[in-house]
Amino acid sequence: MFYRCYRLGICAVLVLLISLAFLPACEATTSGYIKYVQKEGIAHFSFEYPEEYEEASHYSRSNYTSVSYARWQNDGWLDSHFRIGAYKPGWAGYNNSNDLIEGDEKLLSDEKDYQIIERSTISIAGISGILLIRAYTIEDMFDSDLKEPTLLIDRTIYFDYDGLIWEIMMDSIENVAEADEAIWEHLVETFKILD
Repeated sequence: MFYRCYRLGICAVLVLLISLAFLPACEATTSGYIKYVQKEGIAHFSFEYPEEYEEASHYSRSNYTSVSYARWQNDGWLDSHFRIGAYKPGWAGYNNSNDLIEGDEKLLSDEKDYQIIERSTISIAGISGILLIRAYTIEDMFDSDLKEPTLLIDRTIYFDYDGLIWEIMMDSIENVAEADEAIWEHLVETFKILD
């Protein structure tokens, strides 16, 4: 009898171990955040974003992949938005991340009260990139008129990796920009490029 129970116990342990080997790997997600995984298109990546954000756009084309999320205030006004994009060289005339930085600078430099707050080198997913933090006054966001002109804080990381031009950005209106710093840091810390 003991031998039969011993054998059944070993069999049960073996079945459990074999079952565990075939379970998908589970990753813990930070409380209050949702994990996004992009597996379509030219770029595969993942990141965590706050659960109060809603998908604003998602494109997976032959020359770029882009996803963006936005947060809306209770009164229906947009106050924060982020986007992650990867582009093939030649997209919109840009051949590398420096070209994209120059293009963005030309576009944004015409904005009212435009200023560069910070320009530095940063590591994201183990890759060196350029961080630009800029501020300028806007009257609308995503073609949605704001109640009044407001200062926008734009944080963007640019880098080149695996033959693609990458851009990770977050825009926040002034009254939420400081609080959004923690969201930005979490987005950057959880961003991973997938093979």
